Amino acid sequence: MKERELQYTRQAEDAETKLITNEYARRRKELKTAYDREVADIQKALGNEADVTEETWNQANRRLKALREQLNRDLQDLTWQRMKTERDAERETEDMRYELMEEGFEKRRALTVLEYEREIEDLKWRLTTERDITTKEREEINAQILLLQQKHARDMADLAAEEEIQQAS
Repeated sequence: MKERELQYTRQAEDAETKLITNEYARRRKELKTAYDREVADIQKALGNEADVTEETWNQANRRLKALREQLNRDLQDLTWQRMKTERDAERETEDMRYELMEEGFEKRRALTVLEYEREIEDLKWRLTTERDITTKEREEINAQILLLQQKHARDMADLAAEEEIQQAS
């Protein structure tokens, strides 16, 4: 009887999860539900065995720890995916806003700032989201960020000088 009850409970949970319209909330719920079910199945299997050894408990605990780590990793990936989607939408809106700007130094200045900000943001994003990044790669990315900031300052100074010459003419 317990098995049938568990089956219907899980089917009801699955049906409720499918009703969640927000893709990220639904995916998050699916991940947590799958994790909870796997943990419950391991605990049930151990509870049903009469001669569970200490080694079996240790291996089960290792499995549970790995499951917990995988869930955390999957949830973090989902969060990063959502952040990237939101960032992409914001960038698209910014692009449209800049397309509507009148041509001239103000637009060139704004687009230069935007270009550098995005390049730096992309590099910082890599530092945040890439798990297997080496110390050397991290150092190189940080060096690239510093160089981009210096190049940005130089380009902004060049633009300001060009604008002064244009206004003096």
